[in-house]
Amino acid sequence: MRAEGPVPAPGLSWCVEEGGVTILPQDGPEAFLPYPEAALWDFVARNLPAERVVRMLRAISGECEMEKFVGRTLGAWIERGWLVEEGAWPTSR
Repeated sequence: MRAEGPVPAPGLSWCVEEGGVTILPQDGPEAFLPYPEAALWDFVARNLPAERVVRMLRAISGECEMEKFVGRTLGAWIERGWLVEEGAWPTSR
């Protein structure tokens, strides 16, 4: 069963690299995402539940404000066209 939330836009590619993820849009410049953004991208691409994503990001980064980070970051990626909304993940900034 898939979690509800945004998913990578159709036609978008990405490459996992040492130290992060490179986003490869069909019609725009590529962008490198360092960690923890790279971890968030991986979790979203795998369509993990929001609660699990926040918990794992806290473990990786040691920061407590992960809900705000996730919401701001997903909102920015949706605005850039990297993600499309398919569910109910937070996208507040």
